[in-house]
Amino acid sequence: MEFDPDSLRYIRSEFTEEPQPLIEFLCRRFTYWTRERWLEALAKQISKVNGVAAEPQYLLQKGDILSLDLEHVAEPEVDLNFRILHEDDDILVVDKPGDLPVHPAGAFFKNTLWHHLARRIGAHHILTRLDRETSGLVLIARHSTAASRLGRQMERRQIGKVYDALVEGSPAWDHYDASGRIETGVNGIVRKKFVFTEESDYLSLGKLGARTEFEVAVRHGGLSHLRCTLHTGRTHQIRATLKGLGLPLLGDKIYGLDESCFVRFVDKRMTDEDRALLRMDRQALHCGSLSFRHPATQEHVQFNAPMPADMAAFLS
Repeated sequence: MEFDPDSLRYIRSEFTEEPQPLIEFLCRRFTYWTRERWLEALAKQISKVNGVAAEPQYLLQKGDILSLDLEHVAEPEVDLNFRILHEDDDILVVDKPGDLPVHPAGAFFKNTLWHHLARRIGAHHILTRLDRETSGLVLIARHSTAASRLGRQMERRQIGKVYDALVEGSPAWDHYDASGRIETGVNGIVRKKFVFTEESDYLSLGKLGARTEFEVAVRHGGLSHLRCTLHTGRTHQIRATLKGLGLPLLGDKIYGLDESCFVRFVDKRMTDEDRALLRMDRQALHCGSLSFRHPATQEHVQFNAPMPADMAAFLS
């Protein structure tokens, strides 16, 4: 399979599927767009098969060369001011801003960290993922050997990650070791929301088990700056755990003080009252420290990134 981040050119002869309509292939292979958006894009002739514009129901055959030109497809604006802190033949470490998706999803393809790195270095493997609104360090492998070695470290929980979080409230403790269960909630209006429940034997819970250590760095004006050390890597782990502890993140539209803010955000109906309640335009979570063994040298390395200005302003 050939890969070009600008044209997304795929050679059909390398696929083993039976012949199928173009629209079905696109919806199944590229799930970051809905069927309706793919149909709208195809109507603008962004797709060509064997160099000729193709209709949605064109039946793809083995050997067909499919290209997609997304250059003129509009996407929401993002903050592309990411910084490459370290680069060598095996890895990159990037400091990502708080308004940049890591991978293509929803309305985003070109405006992602993945796409801009692909244009710079070609195919790569993003090892540590951050939510769109979470800022901080991201680890990228430049080839499959490095990705495999770093992947084994992740499986063995040997990649250290420490986050800065700004939360509502002032906990009675200075240090707290929160272990328990994270699973999809059955109540609430946001379907993708997770719920944290404390349980001491988190290791027995398998993929549901989660552990995060919290340390209070600063208390100020009813808010707190926490440092969060991950011992597991569950989806929304820090956000769901803090919500379960009664310390929701500033700016968090899902796990904050009012989850209905997220519905109004999606529907573009955010009010001034919502913004005042959230305090920040994005969730106040930043991956500030990343440590691991270099996949080539096996040397223990650590990278750090200071809190961005929008979070630091609350501590000034």
